[in-house]
Amino acid sequence: MSLYFNDLSINGKFTTSESVISSLLTLYAASKALSLRLVVFKDLLLRSAIGDSDLHSIIVMGGSSQRGLLLGWLAKSGPFGEDDQLHVDDDLWWYEQIEVTDQGLGETARRLFCGETAAAFSSSEGCAGAFDKTPLDVLQGLPDEPVSTVSARNIWSIDDLADFARGLRKEPTDWQSFILECADRHDLLRIDAENFSSGITKHPFNGNVVRRSFALLDVLNRIAKGLQEDGSLSAAAMNLINDHFQGDKAWFSDEDPDDKDVFYFDDNYGGGKKIYCSWHGKIKTPQFRLHFQWPVPAGQKYIKVLYLGEKLTKK
Repeated sequence: MSLYFNDLSINGKFTTSESVISSLLTLYAASKALSLRLVVFKDLLLRSAIGDSDLHSIIVMGGSSQRGLLLGWLAKSGPFGEDDQLHVDDDLWWYEQIEVTDQGLGETARRLFCGETAAAFSSSEGCAGAFDKTPLDVLQGLPDEPVSTVSARNIWSIDDLADFARGLRKEPTDWQSFILECADRHDLLRIDAENFSSGITKHPFNGNVVRRSFALLDVLNRIAKGLQEDGSLSAAAMNLINDHFQGDKAWFSDEDPDDKDVFYFDDNYGGGKKIYCSWHGKIKTPQFRLHFQWPVPAGQKYIKVLYLGEKLTKK
């Protein structure tokens, strides 16, 4: 789960350079102490912090240790929204007539729209309290012709940040705890731990794989809740199929027919027999794939997930 910095909350309303530096240092220290993944977009540094003076120029004028830490965070190490930005159909996002598509508030809404858990953090001092409220309603599409509205949780104080962190499930820090949590979180999936382990443990642990896998598995788990005895799907499950299995930016797709012989996996829930799983969820960075049984046999009330690992075809 990620917390996204609301760029609009840096809006020229700080009163002193010291208050700018202090506010950012306090936020950075709190996010580290609470083990929160606080994501920023690189253009945040260009936002006006005191009148017309942007954040970057104010940080540069600060002390060397403060300057090094803050620019290391906001310009070099991140995490940055651009490095793992989602894209959906009708991918325009607005807050009160201001476009936030490539900002933290837009990415928060996009993540929520796609079924992930996300929230925004706003600097109360940087915008004179204009964002001291929650939720923030973000429009998808065009302001005069919205496709949908996403209500995003917003946090604006360090105390509330601590309360928020206490309510979160801690993100796994190694592959084995990740595999165990995959099964623990998704009661209607049969996750083949043996295949998962062989597919991912040869690679360095990667937090992005963890977060994207949880998002993909959550969609599959919700689809599994809609499985009917005759093999049909509930209306809610069909909506998920329409949202995530269709279109150029679909989260899930089938493999090219020419490559289908590659996608037989040992079914350790079925006595080790081979099971065909060409349907897969996509992870972009790194290029990993999550293969699962689809369609589900009639009468089966769960979805088998047989593989997580590097892309098996390199076309």
